[in-house]
This record gives sequence, C-alpha cells and structure tokens, in this order.
Amino acid sequence: HMKRRRDDKIFPIRFAGILLLVVGLITMGGCFMMDLDGDDGDEDDDPRWFRDLRIDAWSHIIRDESGLLSVKQKLETMYGSQAPKIKVDQANSEFSEGNWHYEFVQLAEQSLANNDYLAATGYYTAAAYPEMYQDTRAHELYDLALSTFEQALQKHQYPYKIVTVNVDGVNINAYLVYPQSYIDGDVVPAILETGGIDGLMLFQFADYMLHWNEANIAWVGFDIAGLGTSRNLSLTYEVEKVHVAVIKALKAD
Repeated sequence: HMKRRRDDKIFPIRFAGILLLVVGLITMGGCFMMDLDGDDGDEDDDPRWFRDLRIDAWSHIIRDESGLLSVKQKLETMYGSQAPKIKVDQANSEFSEGNWHYEFVQLAEQSLANNDYLAATGYYTAAAYPEMYQDTRAHELYDLALSTFEQALQKHQYPYKIVTVNVDGVNINAYLVYPQSYIDGDVVPAILETGGIDGLMLFQFADYMLHWNEANIAWVGFDIAGLGTSRNLSLTYEVEKVHVAVIKALKAD
C-alpha cells in the first residue's frame, strides 16, 4: 500500500535534467474553441454549446466516452440541442438533475464506488469545466478531481509528491509523479505539463501513462495562474514566471 507523499524530504529530486515540454494549453483559451462541424464562422455567432468541446480530452483519462456522451444526450433531450445557459451553464444554477455539474458528479461517484479513480478524476474534471476564476462550486469539484487523482496514483503505484512552489510570495502546488519503475535515489528526467485557460493539467495525464512512464520519465503537472492548483495567483500573472518558479523549486529540492 502506498502512502500519500507530501513531505519534501521524501524522494529527493535529482533530475538528470528538466525537459521543458510544455504540452499543456498555455495559449489563449479562445484558440481552442474548435468548430467541430467544419464551419469557420465567428465563435460569437456559433450557437452550439461550448462545454462539449472537451469530451475527447476527458475521455483519455476516463478511458471511455460513453458516459460523457450520455450526459450530453440527456441534456440535449431535456433542453434542446443548444442547451440554454440559464438552465445548465451557470455555475450558480440549482445543483440537481439537468445541471452540468450535478450530472458528472453522479458519474464520478459511481466510478469511486467501483474503485475506478482515474475515471472519477476525469468526471470530476469534466464537472468542474470550465474552472472559472472565483467559481466556488467548480473549485470544489476540481479539488475532488485532485483528491481522486492522488488515489489513482496510489492504486496504480506511481510514487508522487506535492511540491509547494513560491511565486512572488504566493504559494501554488505542483504534482511531481515518478514513473512506476522509480527507485528512491534514481536520477530521472521530467516533463513539465501545464493546463491553460481552456484546459487543466489533469487532461493529459493519460498520455503520460501511455508513453512517458514506460520511458522512465517523471511528470510535473500544475495549472496556469488563476486556475486549479494555481488559483491563488491572479489570472493576469505571467505564465513564464510560474514555469520558472516551478523549475527553481524542483532544482532546490
């Protein structure tokens, strides 16, 4: 049984190098509002509901898109294909059947009952989307996603620790996940992965499991300023400064 690792003295980081592969979405979120129907019209004129644009990304960590599609179909049946924002989209709408947050929390809880912590992580992340600044409910749901993520790491035997990073006097958290083959004292490289305005760092962990883990490479994940693990920073904080602070903290460990 693996214990949760928060003590900075556990697993001293002695990386051979930090591979700055920032494969997260660190550019403007609007760039990722893709037109899935093939039209090139202005986003402001697009009548489609924006929340379903990330289904493919969430399905990677859930490993099944059927639950995601079933919720989408249910909401479209209840409210029509354009899913009115007043009923479903607003974070302060009633937390009950037909609400985006509520529907995905049900799937997350079902996954937890089946000890499928990766799926629960994905569903909680979907429920929190988009984790907007000062959106209390979304913050709470993303915190649940992080908690189940830690349970998934323990179940699948990924050694990990949570690194506290000081950014100009403000603390944020970064997850350092070692490959399953890691032995205490090993020297391993790491990839650095962040989320973006339209995405959170948990989206891509499934890709790490499929590719980087087998290459004996560690994973460092955190969110951009104003969101997720970095929500204590303002949204306008420079992305590059956060990256530099994380690398500095890793080197100092």
